[in-house]
Amino acid sequence: MRFSWQVDGGEQDCDLRERFWISFGEEGRGRVTGYAAGFLTHDLDGAAYGDRFGGLADTRGRTYGQLSAAYIDLRPEGGPLGTARVGRQWLEEAPELVRMDGVRLESAALDSFLAARAVVFAGIPDHLYESSRSGDRVYGGGITARPWRDALLSAVFARIHDTYEIEHVDAAERVSRRDDCLRFSYRQHLLDRRFVWRSEYALLENEPRELKLRASYELPSGKTSVSGRFTWVFSRMDALATEYDPYYSVLRSLYPYREAGALVRHEFADWFDAGGGVSVRRLVNGARVGAYNHEFERYYVTAALRELPFPTSELVATANCYETGSDRTWAVEGSYAQQLCASLRCEIGSGYSLWKEDRYDHRERTDVRSFYLRAAYAVAKAVTLEAEYMLENDEEGTMHRVEAGVKVRF
Repeated sequence: MRFSWQVDGGEQDCDLRERFWISFGEEGRGRVTGYAAGFLTHDLDGAAYGDRFGGLADTRGRTYGQLSAAYIDLRPEGGPLGTARVGRQWLEEAPELVRMDGVRLESAALDSFLAARAVVFAGIPDHLYESSRSGDRVYGGGITARPWRDALLSAVFARIHDTYEIEHVDAAERVSRRDDCLRFSYRQHLLDRRFVWRSEYALLENEPRELKLRASYELPSGKTSVSGRFTWVFSRMDALATEYDPYYSVLRSLYPYREAGALVRHEFADWFDAGGGVSVRRLVNGARVGAYNHEFERYYVTAALRELPFPTSELVATANCYETGSDRTWAVEGSYAQQLCASLRCEIGSGYSLWKEDRYDHRERTDVRSFYLRAAYAVAKAVTLEAEYMLENDEEGTMHRVEAGVKVRF
């Protein structure tokens, strides 16, 4: 449970947010296991959508709740069925992250050599803040295999039917979509599992949609690590099923881009490590710059000190340089955390984001500098009190936010 109070000039907002998680059984192994999670928001002062602090939840009234997941896993002994999952669930195998109310069936190993397994699923997609589910459905399936040591190959197909409404200035348009997506993925561990490779390639309506590559390597000493990533979005994303283009109703088209990044980190001593990296994004095929879709270069170095200057302390600092084609921005951010006693931990710090998605009112902000104070106090083994004060400054002005909450673990 967390209480939030925000102030910006003459406007303010008070909200209460509650989240819960609960599970039973031995995850991944028990005959019967289950999991549930959800959240509830209360607007305490009646902010409306469109106000400075009005978020998407405010479109649903003063109080809004959502059951994020609620499912049961059944694992029969013997037979062709490995696991049956029934209820509200996230489909990790689908080409995009999909949440549905339905059934997912995974077979036992079909082949002892390849360790191949088949997966099928069907249900009704569940979308945040959507009041009507008429005409929505998802179904598909795929297969995974381990053809050689420490490798995992998979191919998954999903068809999503999605019906939703788009608001225009003077009218509303009812849109019905049926989109097919096929995703291939390959994961590999090498060199005593110190090298990890992950790749994904997705087709949307038989056209290339996205390529993702990830690689990381840790030297035998365990003190140096190197990682890299590459993403290529091939085609413009327009009005698709919500899972394939969740931002369209707000941002309209999202245009193609290529993005690459690399990071090197080394532990010089038990109390000191440092590293540096680079991230570059380029729009392709004459794509237009827009919210959540920018060209940039980011270069940064970071360092961490532990147990200095005091025991149970940690000091982290990062220097950034952003290049946007028309501007260059230098920024330094850092934090200092101290465990004052067995029950109390405090942290002070600052951060910087050239573009930041505001998690309260779901919009993109520019040139955001933040300062914060945080504290966590363990009242008991299972109960923790938390408090945070944050000051954020951007092109629109200065905003203050105070939050206080409690976590209970059973």
